[in-house]
Amino acid sequence: MQCKAVKQLYFVSLFCCSGLFSSDESYWDLVTDFVYMERYHVKDQTLAITTVTGKDVVTLDVKDLSSGFGFEPGIQGSLSYVIDPRSSYKAGFVYVWEWEKTKTTTSPTSSLDFPFKESNFARSFYDVSKIQATYSSQFYTVDLNYIKAFSPSRHSYLALSGVGGLRFASLKETFSLFSFEGTSFGEMDIKTTNDLIGLQLGFMFQINAVKSFHWDLSGSAGVGLNRISADSFLGDQNNSVELRNFSSLDWQSNIFATAAAGFGYRALSCLDIHAGYEMLYFCGLALAPDQIDTSTETTTFKVDNDGYVIVYGIYGGLKFSF
Repeated sequence: MQCKAVKQLYFVSLFCCSGLFSSDESYWDLVTDFVYMERYHVKDQTLAITTVTGKDVVTLDVKDLSSGFGFEPGIQGSLSYVIDPRSSYKAGFVYVWEWEKTKTTTSPTSSLDFPFKESNFARSFYDVSKIQATYSSQFYTVDLNYIKAFSPSRHSYLALSGVGGLRFASLKETFSLFSFEGTSFGEMDIKTTNDLIGLQLGFMFQINAVKSFHWDLSGSAGVGLNRISADSFLGDQNNSVELRNFSSLDWQSNIFATAAAGFGYRALSCLDIHAGYEMLYFCGLALAPDQIDTSTETTTFKVDNDGYVIVYGIYGGLKFSF
């Protein structure tokens, strides 16, 4: 029985690979990868202070949250239609599980304050025993490209290709802060959504120095527009007093770039095993903690869209050709 199963697998492999040796030069590439990625950068912002011997001491800030994000798993994949050794179309995506962190600071003497510029602005945020903050961030990106090979990757010692196409990326974030004193609480809640779309140009470089092994380097850069939506709520005295409740929709130009380096092994003509490191950069973003406002403004809401993020980490997976 085992011998029969091995024979069946062998003939299936031959069938999948047979298209690569036919007179028709076109074929498909399917890539499935596991990724393990971290998100970097956020502006720091004080969230809680207390007074010790006459001096203000910070007990909680935004970096206490963002530094706890760490690496999260995700998936990436692509499907390419190779017309001939020099021309192909490729659609790909990267999706990372949500980053989220909650931090709490307490005071047995009820001496915690949120640093509004005026102490009587929001009563439920002063002289409290506990302040709790939560920050979450969700990211994915999709791209569609045309690839022109100057030297085909399957046949050249040094293979170079040019890449041009479209990229879409989405970054959704939430930030919330609660202050507690007895049965009383105050609430701050901020949500931002960044939907970016733009044009990109790039390259793919491959070294085929050893039989069946290859080293890969790729990069791209582009410009586009970011559709930003943002909501900000601030409630005092168990939310019976609504100090802020704003929504905003805006557009912002942005720049983005990607880079990756890796290596692979062609186990079969139709099967490639690979791994590497990659990085994605986006700027012109509205990050949720950047919208924290310590002023006493209650009538206007200006979105801070000068943020940027770097998503980076390792990947590994398989490429099937058929």
